[in-house]
Amino acid sequence: MPVLNGADHIAEQLGALQGQDPGVLWEVVVSDNGSTDDTVRIVRQFQKDFPVRLVLVDSSAAPGAGQARNLGVLVSCGDLIAFCDADDIVGAGWVRAAYEALQSADFVGGVSVELRDPLDPDAAALTRGGLNVNWTADILTNNAAVRRSTFLAVGGFEGALPPYGMEDLELGRRIVRSGSVVGHAPAMVVHFRRTTEFKQVMRKVFQSAQAEYVVFRLHPDRFDAGSSPAGLLRLLVGAWWGLLLADRDHRRSAMRQVVRRLGHLAGYLRWYSGGRTRGSMLLEGCGSRNSRPG
Repeated sequence: MPVLNGADHIAEQLGALQGQDPGVLWEVVVSDNGSTDDTVRIVRQFQKDFPVRLVLVDSSAAPGAGQARNLGVLVSCGDLIAFCDADDIVGAGWVRAAYEALQSADFVGGVSVELRDPLDPDAAALTRGGLNVNWTADILTNNAAVRRSTFLAVGGFEGALPPYGMEDLELGRRIVRSGSVVGHAPAMVVHFRRTTEFKQVMRKVFQSAQAEYVVFRLHPDRFDAGSSPAGLLRLLVGAWWGLLLADRDHRRSAMRQVVRRLGHLAGYLRWYSGGRTRGSMLLEGCGSRNSRPG
């Protein structure tokens, strides 16, 4: 579980994990990516009476959720790895469902449903995991599980992507290309906390669009990057005209497209300024399983 300033919600997620009873030996690893709030104190408090090994590792030296997860995998003990986020809430039986799904697959994604109060496992499904029609893993790392051997064989998460988003899509593409078995785990349910404030949504759209462009360039065999500067500018102009012509009901979605195209331009600049260089954090640590922070 990666976290950065997650004090507002991490106790709910740790509480949900604390209530799991999968019937197998398991542990929880929290990878703190540089929190300056009460996140670390809250995790330390849970460590006092957590029913299984609860590890807190400092991953602040390598910013980004992908790198935080990479270090979390390195300090873990298990041969099966499940990923969740600090601001969501795993459903009852989530750990057991991940374990069972990986008995017949190498990489699986669960169902993310809208977080409600009280929790409702039958709420509207936001993502379902598995393979999409283009044979790309449509699995988000707020609700995913992978065999350790598969994860290490493909090199873990791409460390050079911009800080927010798309590292799961990129990892999934490499796992599919490796010939590993990708599956759907419907019993792995996570209650997903939506971002609703408009400025925060637009910020995420911009950041994830930067990463999206880099992913397109890393995998040109699967994605159409629209990579030339002229092509990117045409798409941006088209999105801008769409915003100018949009009626009130469609203005927000049109703004989203403008911000996404701006993010693609920023991603283009990142690509050609060296942003495509792979991170080496996972590769450097693959042999160091005997040294694990507590």
